[in-house]
Amino acid sequence: MFKLSITKIYLFVLIAVIAGCCKTKGFNPLNEVDKYVEDYYDNSLGQSAAQKEGNPAVYVDFSDGIIQAYTSNPENKTTIDVLTQKLAGKNDWFGMGKSYNGIGKLTFKDDRDLYNQVVTPTNYTDIMAPIEQAIQKIVTSHNDAMLITDFEEYTPDGKEQTFAYAKKYFIQWLQQGNSITFFYNKFHEVNNKSKIATDKNLYFAVFNYGKKSKDGLSQQFIEALTGRGVNYKIFDLNTNPFAITNDYGGVDKTGLASRLEGYAKTNINGLLKKPEKPYEFIGIKKPWDRSFDKDNVQKIIKENSGVFLNKLYLNADPTKQSCYILNKVKVNVVDVTDDFKKYAEFKEACENHKPKLIKDEGKNDVWDKNSTEDKLTTAYFVPKTKDLNKEKIYKYNNDAPKLDEVFDYDSKIFGDHLKNSPSKIELKTILHKNYNLSKLKDHENALIRIDYVLDEPTANITNPQLNDFSWKSGINQSTTNNSLYESVRNTIQEFKPNDILYSYYIKLNNPK
Repeated sequence: MFKLSITKIYLFVLIAVIAGCCKTKGFNPLNEVDKYVEDYYDNSLGQSAAQKEGNPAVYVDFSDGIIQAYTSNPENKTTIDVLTQKLAGKNDWFGMGKSYNGIGKLTFKDDRDLYNQVVTPTNYTDIMAPIEQAIQKIVTSHNDAMLITDFEEYTPDGKEQTFAYAKKYFIQWLQQGNSITFFYNKFHEVNNKSKIATDKNLYFAVFNYGKKSKDGLSQQFIEALTGRGVNYKIFDLNTNPFAITNDYGGVDKTGLASRLEGYAKTNINGLLKKPEKPYEFIGIKKPWDRSFDKDNVQKIIKENSGVFLNKLYLNADPTKQSCYILNKVKVNVVDVTDDFKKYAEFKEACENHKPKLIKDEGKNDVWDKNSTEDKLTTAYFVPKTKDLNKEKIYKYNNDAPKLDEVFDYDSKIFGDHLKNSPSKIELKTILHKNYNLSKLKDHENALIRIDYVLDEPTANITNPQLNDFSWKSGINQSTTNNSLYESVRNTIQEFKPNDILYSYYIKLNNPK
């Protein structure tokens, strides 16, 4: 009897110890890279990856000059007609003009009523549409927006604006990782007061929030006009218009050198999910140690010209270089292990370790026992509440340790393809010419990020299409209105793109 009790006690103690060890071991983010890497990638892109908020918006200039855009060019009339048909009911609509107190939300009974408001000529009798104010409102929003206008702005005292009033807003929008697509067509206007005739353009300017998507307003515009026989021009004010593709021959394949293919235990190809997800994750089941270096890396250098990753392609067709001319790229390599761990722990805490409240003897809110013993709960939440500790909210750290002279890209292949086949330039990741194993000391089990980044593209300010953004003034016949031209030109010239084209995440010594 006594022996049985001792045995039971020993068994209970053993179970408790095991349970305690398991609890102490806890959550290991580096065992779950595949689970969190997509969200981590999104966070690393900042504003351009932020979730859209609210509805897309359409701003319509109802000033009296705009009606001539529709009456003098039937293609513009067709455009506003079919576009309103497609976008009615799916977006917030705003009118611009004195009758709308500058900018006012359109009120309508149903989609048909909205349509009739927008396409009825007699509604275009307003004055003083505040275009700058509309742009300012758009760039502080968090969704796509379309601005339908001729961009002819007037100061509050009624003087025609020729200053580049839109430049600072365009730059602000691009700095957030966004782009602007101008769809436009010509029209002939006779100023109602001066009777001066001028040729202008009606612009359907789409402010794309983040990367363009298949359900965004730019795509909606294209779909609305497809098959209608309407001609229109496109100018993409975009710091990163270059599409990336990969061709690995299957969802379970990677671009790793053939010698390394057998080590790729886990892989995620972001482009197979969405074209706006140019990243991939590769889990390699070996650490980058002396054995890996000798058996694989040195042989890749000797037998395969150092090509570590390939079959990744960049489309730099000249039609995509309206703003910036691509000259070269560069490869940045960092160890994001610690930063990823912080993100994954924060994400895991928010999703699966929220504290549970109970009442103590004094009827006060307190955490239950499991919450008080949960390391992620105690690390990320304010004690005795369900509130996140604001100081622990994750923020992306772009100061991760750099791994210099580990990887590079094949600049000769890049240059040859840029010259001879710019629509399909292979980006070959190679071992750096100064590579040696010491470069990876203390990083043999790391989560490494390899970014292809734009490297000092040339501002294409000689693009003749920029001339489509100026027009002869309808107020002063001897003046050219360059307000939009200078806004676009100076934005291109002053903004210095360093966008990430593609990201590899490689987890060394990946456990699964």
